[in-house]
Amino acid sequence: EDFPAGFRQLPNLKWLTRRKNGLVNPYYPQAPAIAWVTSEEIEFMEHAFTTSSLDYLHRLIAHELSHFVYRLLDVDDVHTWEGLSEWEELGEDNWSHGTFTNFVSDYAASINPDEDFAETVSFYIYDPDWVRTIAPGKYAFLRDILDGYEFVLLVDGDLVFSVFNLYP
Repeated sequence: EDFPAGFRQLPNLKWLTRRKNGLVNPYYPQAPAIAWVTSEEIEFMEHAFTTSSLDYLHRLIAHELSHFVYRLLDVDDVHTWEGLSEWEELGEDNWSHGTFTNFVSDYAASINPDEDFAETVSFYIYDPDWVRTIAPGKYAFLRDILDGYEFVLLVDGDLVFSVFNLYP
C-alpha cells in the first residue's frame, strides 16, 4: 500500500521467489534480493528477511520493484534519467557518470543508471526529503513520471507538540 498505483501491478513481473534458508544465489552470493527482469521475477534470499531494520527491507522491496518500472520507461525518459547524472555507457555493462553530487547512496552511483533509478525510487518512497535535498532534479523527474504522486514523511504522534504563546 506504500506504492503508487503503477507499482502494484507491473505487467513485466510475474514471480516472487524465495530461496530456501541458507541458500544464496551462486552468481551474486552477497545479494539479499535480485530483480531478474528478463525472467519476470524477483528472487529473495534469507538474509533479506533477517535484517534488523524494517526500513531497509521496505527500501529493498521498492528497489527491486523499481527495476521493472525502469523497463517500462520510454526511451526519452531513460535518456533524461541518464542525463541527470551524466551517465555514459563506455561498453556493454560498463557505465561512468560525470557528476558525484546527486546520488542518494554510494550504491546508486556504483553500477549503472538502472541501479541509480531503483535506489533513488526506494528513497523517494521511504525518505523523500533525502532525495529532494540530495538530488532535486531526480526528485522532480520521479514526481513527474508518477503523475505528481509525492510521498510525505509522517511524524509519530508521540513526537508532536504544540507551542503556546508563540507571539506573547
